[in-house]
Amino acid sequence: MVVDQSIIIHSIYELSDAEIREQISRSVHVQPNAVFFNQSAMLLRSDGSVYYISDNGKESRLVTGIEPVKKIVGGKNHAVVLMASGKVTAIGKNECGQCNVSDWENIEDVFAGDYATIGVRSDGKILFAGILKPMEEKKTAAVQPSAVPSSSKPVTSIAAGENFTVMCYSDGSASGLGENKYGQLELKGWKDICAVAVGNFCSVGLRKNGTVVTAGNNIGGQCETDHWSNIIAVSAGFYHTVGLRKDGTVAAVGRNNDGQCNVITWKDMRAVSAKHLHTVGLRNDGSAVAVGYNNSGQCNVGAWRDLIAVSAGRFNTVGLKKNGTVVAVGDNYRGRCNVQGWTDIKAVSAGDYHTVGLKKDGTVLAVGYNNEGQCNVESWRDIIDISAGAFHTVGLKSDGTILIAGKCK
Repeated sequence: MVVDQSIIIHSIYELSDAEIREQISRSVHVQPNAVFFNQSAMLLRSDGSVYYISDNGKESRLVTGIEPVKKIVGGKNHAVVLMASGKVTAIGKNECGQCNVSDWENIEDVFAGDYATIGVRSDGKILFAGILKPMEEKKTAAVQPSAVPSSSKPVTSIAAGENFTVMCYSDGSASGLGENKYGQLELKGWKDICAVAVGNFCSVGLRKNGTVVTAGNNIGGQCETDHWSNIIAVSAGFYHTVGLRKDGTVAAVGRNNDGQCNVITWKDMRAVSAKHLHTVGLRNDGSAVAVGYNNSGQCNVGAWRDLIAVSAGRFNTVGLKKNGTVVAVGDNYRGRCNVQGWTDIKAVSAGDYHTVGLKKDGTVLAVGYNNEGQCNVESWRDIIDISAGAFHTVGLKSDGTILIAGKCK
């Protein structure tokens, strides 16, 4: 059997045989032809049909519109369905990425742990989604944010990524801090930059002349922007990059396995935001559109109106309305969508597991996962821009300096 080292969790090899057997026994939630997950259950019948059971057994319905099913397995909060064709789908909570199986094909068998999914392909290769053990939230006391050493060059644009931060300066140069595993901070040659964006593994710079430069991992083709022109805004996701042109159309490069790059028909756009596996666009009329992975409803923005900004998170989307209130759709893991009471907001940024909002008075609000103190922004003042990363938040002050809350590396 061939193991794909790029996707399997390496820590499994640190376990003894006894520990591995214990892990397997704890991860199996399957009874013959039935699986229980979260507060639901699915029953697989001999003809390949599936019944969904919920509401403490009061509701039972046939799942229609799916091809014959070969097997179903379940974790703590998710269920995985193996089709007879070898394709795989997953439903339920996706807080650790355990449902990211939509591009799996030629699968012969599937297994589920509490927060993980394993697939065995017909060629023997093992595919893995999720994590073996969830992160434990740390109790963090409210602390003063760290201030980046002041520079003679004021910062004009900021972008917080997975474990790094990129900024550009008033003279058009750019720099970064944090993790540089993929060369995403190799920015010394960048010139005439007016804005920056970051994906999970790459950095994107928008030049004043409307062209785009990139640095970092190009495994999905997300850095192939050399041919772009007339760009006025950029954003990046997991393995894709999008750019807004002057004429209101949108360009996209990178992986498109979930349709996140299907923006060729978009017109009359005023802003774009990409994150993880989906892309959101804001039209000139204040409405929104979204494409890509929609496992938690993060692309369900069609009813939104009167927007002035949008921000795509890991599995959620946030929208800012003209009246200063905020709306959100998608996975509400750790309360990252709890923005209903926000008012007087002028900018929003959705990170991997938390959301931040900039108020008109220069103060900042934050909700969501705070394991590294990324939401400890209550003391910030005089902020003019914000950016939420994976486990840190960056704020740009009016004097051109920046503040960082949380862990950048």
